[in-house]
This record gives sequence, structure tokens and C-alpha cells, in this order.
Amino acid sequence: MKFKESDLTPLYKEMAELIGIEETMKLYHHFKWQQVLFPQRIYNLEFIKNYVREHYDGKMQENREGSLDIRRGESDNFWQKKSRKRG
Repeated sequence: MKFKESDLTPLYKEMAELIGIEETMKLYHHFKWQQVLFPQRIYNLEFIKNYVREHYDGKMQENREGSLDIRRGESDNFWQKKSRKRG
């Protein structure tokens, strides 16, 4: 039986809009009967360490689309205050 995105429940409909019906069905068949939680952090710690070594120059960088947000967008002033409290 053929179906459309509009025939899906809201969660699967949203997934189909993002990745397509075929990919949504693959995920459904692979993970059905399981509860899936996507952690907020997508990169492993080793990747982050390497990225920081290669890209961080000691100053706050402009947050550009596609860049790794090392400091979650807080200003340098925020981090200076935080480091004074520790030391």
C-alpha cells in the first residue's frame, strides 16, 4: 500500500520532511520497539580535543554556520569572570 507524508504520525511526518519517506522507513524498521534518545553532543571527546588544538587561538571566534561552538556562545567576559572564581 502506498502512502504519503501526510499519512504518518507527527514525529514520523517530521522525520520524512527532513530525510525523506524511504529513509524514515529504514529508521522505523531498524529501531521500532525501541526508545531512541539522541544525545545533545554529537562529537566524541577525542574529536573535540583535536579540533580545539587545531583551531582555538586563545580568543573567542565568531560563530559561523558549520563551525564547532567551543564555548557555547558565551562572551570572553563571561569566561574571564568564571576563571577568576576558580583561581
